Amino acid sequence: MLALDLSCSELPEEFSALVKGHLEGAAKALDLAADFHHIEICADDFSGQDGAWFSFHSQVEGNNSRVGAILYCSSDVFCKSRFASPGLMPGVEIWEQLPVQALEPGLIPGEFSGQEADSFLYHNLILAQDLVLESLNMTAIPNSMAQAFAMAWSVTIDGRLSRLGLPGYSLLHRRGRFSRLFSSVGVLLPGHWDIFQSLWDGALTASAEVLSASRQLPRLRP
Repeated sequence: MLALDLSCSELPEEFSALVKGHLEGAAKALDLAADFHHIEICADDFSGQDGAWFSFHSQVEGNNSRVGAILYCSSDVFCKSRFASPGLMPGVEIWEQLPVQALEPGLIPGEFSGQEADSFLYHNLILAQDLVLESLNMTAIPNSMAQAFAMAWSVTIDGRLSRLGLPGYSLLHRRGRFSRLFSSVGVLLPGHWDIFQSLWDGALTASAEVLSASRQLPRLRP
């Protein structure tokens, strides 16, 4: 059996143990050991962000080549929501939102949300797998389409997870993010929502298909 080393860094010890437990579950469910030899979750200092950044390095073991990955993210992605949900319509930006409640500095285990952790981990580990297996090649995506394509690809990821019965961001969450982004530059018509549903249902899966569909959505400003 191929070994997969999992670790967390830049998180308090008790909080790190909670995150690592969910990381272990996700790695097993997604069979990541076939493609990765090491995965590290590294928390950064930027609060309120839900994005992720990757770095990869290869390791050759005999005839096998597997990848090590570091997933950089805000520690907030593992916490109970601190902000009111933006809903399906465009809302104020995250830096303009008021916290639901005041929190003490630093992370404490009571802030941890297993649901938020699973949604974030499963979504981004599938994304990392797509990049490593080259089913997703972001270098082929024009810069002018990168934001629209990334949103569309995110819909395909969570649709896949939903069909597999695995944790991920919900259909409601994805619809809200999709609406908030594209309705900021135009009116979302029924045809645009047909594209969303095709992405979610798995009717569009290849990078070229998703890019073509992204071009039919309201054009985002550079």
